[in-house]
Amino acid sequence: MNKPVNEKDLVQLITGACSPRQRARIERWLDQKPEHRERLSKLRETWTISGELELHQKEDETWDKISQRISNPRHLTIHRLAEDEDAAVDKNKGKLHSKSMHPEYSPSTRSGRWVSGVAVACLLIVGTFYLLYDYGLLGEQQHQPGERAMQKVTADRGERMNLTLSDGTSVVLNSSSTIRYPSRFDGSKREVELEGEAFFSVVPHEDKPFLVYTNRADVRVLGTRFNVNAYADFDGVEVVVENGTVAVASDSLTKQVDPALKNGEEVILKKGEYTIVREGAGPTSPVNVSLDLYTGWINGDLIFEATPLDRVIKRLGRYYNRNFEVADSSLLDRELTVSFKKESLSRVLEVLSVALDVTHEQKGSLIYLESNK
Repeated sequence: MNKPVNEKDLVQLITGACSPRQRARIERWLDQKPEHRERLSKLRETWTISGELELHQKEDETWDKISQRISNPRHLTIHRLAEDEDAAVDKNKGKLHSKSMHPEYSPSTRSGRWVSGVAVACLLIVGTFYLLYDYGLLGEQQHQPGERAMQKVTADRGERMNLTLSDGTSVVLNSSSTIRYPSRFDGSKREVELEGEAFFSVVPHEDKPFLVYTNRADVRVLGTRFNVNAYADFDGVEVVVENGTVAVASDSLTKQVDPALKNGEEVILKKGEYTIVREGAGPTSPVNVSLDLYTGWINGDLIFEATPLDRVIKRLGRYYNRNFEVADSSLLDRELTVSFKKESLSRVLEVLSVALDVTHEQKGSLIYLESNK
């Protein structure tokens, strides 16, 4: 019999401390009932509020950090994209459902609403602290000299997150994506690590470049708006610029030289330009593209242009929190050109069935596609 999943397991999943076998067991448990994913989401929200908990600190030192956060919170909003058939769109307002993690009130405000918001945050923070302490996740380990405390935020399947970094840079984190960043940007560079996809609006700082590290490519910028797609299940890292200028280099090259890279070892992208970095290769030459194709997801839109079904169902799976299977692998090469504007899952499946001449069958979180030919 499988060992039951408890809060300690979920905390270890959130913090990245669980083993591959433990992660697989938790994923199976999450797929059993929608209530299980809701339980994980609530715990993750509580963890995020107390985001500056440093696991090596003593209780009184941790509380001092938490108290500072209450007076100057970092905003983070979680958008539930499509937890059920009609959750993608609020039928009355036509807006994505969302839950704000911090009250958007000025610390100088004396309204009862702000006080209530802080009181709730305090309760959640204290609860999280004791949860972590009881489970032995708070210790007294010391950082090595020069080591920075990194924070980690993950947008689960079916979620999209908005967060603001300490320098004022805003980040929109797509489903099944993780970002790691320091609580403060010290030194001469602002560095973050990305797994998955995110859209960055970087606050300009001429003397402190902003760097995004991914599995295959690194992006360097002083101040601009750009999108990075670095999902592990895709064979490349895509970068597109909405405004400003960025430099893109393959990861292997970037680790060998200073961020001020030599000519020929990087590609410079300007507004409306795109590049892709594939395994073992440098970035491709910049090309002009339609920005909506790469950034529409920020507004809940899914836009495909001659996109293979293999990539389509991966994006749909992350967005709607579903798993797709096909009867014949040849289906995966079929291309699709279509736009979904905050559509329900049932509507999306109808379009796929007609456009690709397939039938679909849904059982729980699994969607099975089979060709009619």
